[in-house]
Amino acid sequence: MNLALTLPAPLSMNNEATEAAATALQYSSTLLSILAYSFCSGTMLILNKVLTQHISPGFIGVLQFAATSCIVLTLSALSLIKLDPLKNPTTNPLTIGYFKYSLLFLIGVYSNMKALEASNVDTVIVFRSSTPLLVCALDTVLMGREFPSPRSLLAMALMVVGALSYVATDAAFALNGLSAYFWVTIYFFAISVEMIFGKMLTRDLKCELGTSVLLTNIITLPFMATLSRGTGEEWSLAPLQENPTSMVALFLSCVVGTGIGFR
Repeated sequence: MNLALTLPAPLSMNNEATEAAATALQYSSTLLSILAYSFCSGTMLILNKVLTQHISPGFIGVLQFAATSCIVLTLSALSLIKLDPLKNPTTNPLTIGYFKYSLLFLIGVYSNMKALEASNVDTVIVFRSSTPLLVCALDTVLMGREFPSPRSLLAMALMVVGALSYVATDAAFALNGLSAYFWVTIYFFAISVEMIFGKMLTRDLKCELGTSVLLTNIITLPFMATLSRGTGEEWSLAPLQENPTSMVALFLSCVVGTGIGFR
């Protein structure tokens, strides 16, 4: 009788240990993903800033989208990642959803490139760091998420205060006024809306991560090409050939851009 009473205790302890280990693994995986995304995103800003000094922003986007699409298809051919079969792409809800998302993605990427071309990396980082406040508001309104706690709101408000402080002391703003922030402001709103739409898309339409990356890039590619050529941008790698470092930056940007998609 005593033995029977003592049996559940070790079993309960084992269950608690298993749950604790699973929770710790989930937190570690999430933290690793955040760190990987932060590294890729920060590196991408620097690489794109280097590239926009030599070739047009839209052309950079075209090269990166094409490279990412090729990399994903190659990985799939080597059976390293899985892709969903996409039958009837013109009527498939998945391709229709990513078609809509790609339009927002296009605006976000292009405005980011133009912002880097017109201003410095610090300005883009400051504006992007302020997006959580708008994103959490859209999360609450559009996705029914719980409103952030006062502590979280305070943290995000401090980000905005920091951004406003940066603007107040920025020489470009003092010289050109609000026009200095035209492209980075478009980027701020575009990426905020893109994040929410992306959350809604992945919530409602399930697919392999590789499929998501492929559809985003391969659909956005012709849009970016049309926008770039339509605005009169020049497509030439000649300026990069004169600077080997820039060619390395282009190659790395294609690799890192693919990494961001998978993070």
